[in-house]
Amino acid sequence: MHYGENISIVFEFPKESCLNRKCVLNSYKIIDREETDKNITLCVIPVKNHTSCKYCGHTAIRKYRVQSQPYHDTPKDCKPVVLLIDVQRYLCKKCGKTFLEALPGIHRIHNMSTRLIDLILREGKHQAPSILAKTIGCGSDEIARIFTEEKTPLIHAER
Repeated sequence: MHYGENISIVFEFPKESCLNRKCVLNSYKIIDREETDKNITLCVIPVKNHTSCKYCGHTAIRKYRVQSQPYHDTPKDCKPVVLLIDVQRYLCKKCGKTFLEALPGIHRIHNMSTRLIDLILREGKHQAPSILAKTIGCGSDEIARIFTEEKTPLIHAER
């Protein structure tokens, strides 16, 4: 894999768990990669840019600034994965509002990938939030919030 090329990021869940599935996150370009004993961080940028204002729909927008935002993603090799995404902020010339570009596959409220939320909803029915949180690298309170929003029962006892 070369830096700067368009890629599909493929993760395989740990074989010893029921997370053993391949998932694909498209539409991002890898800028940098760092792996430690505790986690994996991928610095990425979206391939496609926003073309109209999300408030008024006007197409006369200009780039305003770039922000690096961390988003949790599905684990790889039993390590939490963080996507550090350079998110473009735009300014609408018509309404004057600024907005962040839409990020494919990212849930804005929870700052994590939509596939990670799907994984949490699936695995949270079988694992306690604290165990699941340790595996994916976020807090158990965040996992509980996801289940509350989805109105899905959550396992509370440790196994």
